[in-house]
Amino acid sequence: MENNWVDVVYVLGKGSPWDNNELRYSLRSLEKHVSEYRNIYIIGECPSFLQNIIHIPYDDEHPEKDTRIALKILDACHQKDISEQFLFMNDDHFITKSFNAIQLPFFHKGIIATEMNLPELNYNYKQTLLNTNSALIERGYPAYNFDTHTPIIYNKKIFPIIFNLYNWNLKYSYAVKSIYCNTLGLFGKYMDDCKILKRHDYSTLESLTSDKQFFSISDSAIGDSLEKLLNTLFPNKSKYEK
Repeated sequence: MENNWVDVVYVLGKGSPWDNNELRYSLRSLEKHVSEYRNIYIIGECPSFLQNIIHIPYDDEHPEKDTRIALKILDACHQKDISEQFLFMNDDHFITKSFNAIQLPFFHKGIIATEMNLPELNYNYKQTLLNTNSALIERGYPAYNFDTHTPIIYNKKIFPIIFNLYNWNLKYSYAVKSIYCNTLGLFGKYMDDCKILKRHDYSTLESLTSDKQFFSISDSAIGDSLEKLLNTLFPNKSKYEK
């Protein structure tokens, strides 16, 4: 990397059902556990509680969720002030163990074909994985599933080149991290993914997340027990909150 630090990029859509509190706790976890980062960029919506961040407005126009994410990452790549390598975060990524941002490995959870055959997978995401797997195999690339619920380092010179190799108007689109990493030929590091899909009591949530460096949530997991867990893990306001 050209610097001993990276910038951090979050992309936000419209209409958080939890008033963007997931972003609030994600930023707290970032400040607590990540070193060697500089500025925080928010691309998309900008919640009113934020401060000390750089906001880049971006309208969500595309019908496919993953393409909307890819387009916002592409927009980040075109911002001259963002570091050449940047740490990409989703608003529902929570960090529980410390790391140096410039040393973050690429994480995968096995091959795409294994997950896309799981019976519990929702239809839309299965189609996204099918598109991704087919596009990678047709081009002779490996097909690991890098779409874990973890941060990732993107290179703003390389990402646009890879983006332009694929048809992002395809229905159900592609899994963005998997397209990027496999096209680069990265093998990465295996990590069990941790996404909490429904409400649990507090002790269960503690058990699910206690040994994880990263975890994520779905909207259906939001409730009093989850809020208590996040308040316990990240009780202090970050400098990014008013």
